[in-house]
Amino acid sequence: MGTRISSPGRYGSSESGGPSGSTGGEDEGEQTQLPSGRSQAEQAAEEVCEEEADDTAVSEQEGEQVAERREQIRETLDESLDIEEQHIFGSLTRGTLVGPIDENSDTDVMYVLDRDEHGTWLTDENGPRNCLQNIKHHLENDPRYDAADISIDRNVVAVQFDEFTVEVAPAFRQGNDYLIPDTYSGGRSWVRTNPRQYKQQFEAVDSNRNGNVSKLARLAKAYNERTGKQVSSYHMEVMAYDYARTRPQTNESLDELVDGFFEQLPRRLSSGTHDPATGQQIDDGMSREKREAAISDAKQAKEKLQRAERLKQAGKTEKAKRLYRQVIDGELDD
Repeated sequence: MGTRISSPGRYGSSESGGPSGSTGGEDEGEQTQLPSGRSQAEQAAEEVCEEEADDTAVSEQEGEQVAERREQIRETLDESLDIEEQHIFGSLTRGTLVGPIDENSDTDVMYVLDRDEHGTWLTDENGPRNCLQNIKHHLENDPRYDAADISIDRNVVAVQFDEFTVEVAPAFRQGNDYLIPDTYSGGRSWVRTNPRQYKQQFEAVDSNRNGNVSKLARLAKAYNERTGKQVSSYHMEVMAYDYARTRPQTNESLDELVDGFFEQLPRRLSSGTHDPATGQQIDDGMSREKREAAISDAKQAKEKLQRAERLKQAGKTEKAKRLYRQVIDGELDD
């Protein structure tokens, strides 16, 4: 689908109807009860959210293309580093990567280094930064990446191809967890992570809620991207996961999850968000300006969905659907 272009002709300019100001039979306030127990307007809102979630899914072909790029990077690093394990992790493996994939998409791979061969990076004062610089150097010296933009971004070496970015995270095993470099602290510290544990936790909650958690995460991340990406993708996903995880009911429809998530989003952005596997705060590097901008957007999205809920209850189907699409598309101004 890609980022949509705002168009008054698509959504109209207000809740008073479509471009002509008229409304169809679905917007006459009639509340038709369906066999599911939901009204026609409620069912329509759920269908809109399902359609938008399907549109943001990554195709099998795109997944294969990502796998080829990751394997290519492994071949390069194997020539100069002693790698114990490779872990494919990140949003693609959890079904939360927003598609179609483009130059702004990223996928993650963690290479666990042999401590005997490379353990000095753990003890040297500038070890974390030197580790990342070393990986960056080896990739830059491979002619296969001449057209790629290679840079260090906090914990990873980001290899930006024309199609998407592969983020390479070097790591060392630490018990059941892993240590990865953290350049936000001046390049002098290592932080714990456990992507496999979070993946297991996420998949358990997603399965228990009929796959709606991964859908909610994709919708939240699509909204985030289309409102300027003030929040990191992982931060947005964890907030969606944590919201769904704490819901007492497991059979809520996707639109109900969307309503509740955006209802809480301003508050969640105001407080710290912690990694589900390690407990470490994941939004500590977020600037005050970005946090304030994200909260402002979230409040507008919340208000718009509150209006959509009132329209659903009044049987105003088309108007409610329009507001859901606007929020997911990041079109917050009326």
